[in-house]
Amino acid sequence: MEPVLTLSLGRPTSGGVPGAMLAGSSPADIERQLGQALADFTRRVGAGDIGARAALELIPVRGEQLLAEISFELAERMAGEAERPVEVGNSALAERHALAPIAYELAGEMVEGGRFREVVVLLCAIAGLPGGEFDGLLGLAVCALRLGRPEVALALAQECLKRDPRHPRACCIAAHCELKRGDRRTAQHYFALAARVARTRPEFREDLRSAQRALLLMHLA
Repeated sequence: MEPVLTLSLGRPTSGGVPGAMLAGSSPADIERQLGQALADFTRRVGAGDIGARAALELIPVRGEQLLAEISFELAERMAGEAERPVEVGNSALAERHALAPIAYELAGEMVEGGRFREVVVLLCAIAGLPGGEFDGLLGLAVCALRLGRPEVALALAQECLKRDPRHPRACCIAAHCELKRGDRRTAQHYFALAARVARTRPEFREDLRSAQRALLLMHLA
């Protein structure tokens, strides 16, 4: 019995910098910034970037044309954030105007809504933003699994694991991919590692449940 994939995109987990600061919050400003980030990410393929090459296999034809719609949604979200009172101080205000975390939040909603054409484009752009590469690749790995592309998901998860070999969500994704390839031993290793690390990290609660359930089902199979 193969474990059912329960992973969602979740919250950004890299702990990196807040992300690129917006030069403006209009749809045109955001589209320009996302377009540049997407172009930067795409150029990495020519430099031999394995993660970028794998990610771009998911991009729909003329996917860059979706940036206008995505940018409009982000602009609306930015406007809503601007109206919310700041209670924490300047750091909270800075994060409010950082594009990567806000874009990642929208990407999570797109995944849950099944809007994979848009979310793949958005996540590739996030991966091209300062501080967004790890979470962009991780989100793309989740999307690849949801889209039935385990070979792409594994390549992306492995790129994340090169940066953080014990990252619970990356381990869970790699485990699901290895299981689909028939390598139960490697899958069990990744699930066990994910569960062990996630127990001490509240932000990985969902990944902990996924890993524990998978290990139980593998034991019963």
